[in-house]
Amino acid sequence: SFNEYTRLCKYFKKKLKDDEKFQEYSNLIIEQVDRVNIVINQMLSYTRIKGDNFSKVDIHSEANKCLDILHFYSNYEKIVFEQYYEKNLPLVNGNAVEIQQVLINLLVNSMQSIDKEGTIKISSKSDILTNKIIICIEDNGSGISKKDMKFIFEPFFTTKVEGTGLGLPIIKGIIDKHHGKISIKSEINKGTICEIELPIN
Repeated sequence: SFNEYTRLCKYFKKKLKDDEKFQEYSNLIIEQVDRVNIVINQMLSYTRIKGDNFSKVDIHSEANKCLDILHFYSNYEKIVFEQYYEKNLPLVNGNAVEIQQVLINLLVNSMQSIDKEGTIKISSKSDILTNKIIICIEDNGSGISKKDMKFIFEPFFTTKVEGTGLGLPIIKGIIDKHHGKISIKSEINKGTICEIELPIN
């Protein structure tokens, strides 16, 4: 497997630490294998969204887990995260792992859109009339052009140099499976607002 190749490269990299030529090539191999592994995992996620495995999910708990993970992201220290959570937000029926995947992808997109310093706001509220909860992720990053907005949920469409164009299609697939909706509003140099609706029952 790709993970095994990476482990072997790291093992020999440590063993042959004095061999400059090997060190140079091993770094390239590890980097490329990791990149291929990410692409393959994203393609698998897109073509085979996991089975139901639904249970009652606490959105606030899952969002906080995602923020803990993002501590390791390169520009985390340059970003202010603001949380505006509704008290006693109802639980939703869903797959906790997939909901985490949605939130992490959206948060990483927001982080990548911020070049220097910025703010990401995460908010939640319930709408009893429609029996839904609404999760909103808002950033003041670089935004998305009107030209690109119409294609953002198309598989393999990306504006990122190293992107696969599968992140948002995967997110939409997961939200659709949860009988929810996702909407994105954006403006160049002003930021992006992602809004997710999920049914309470």
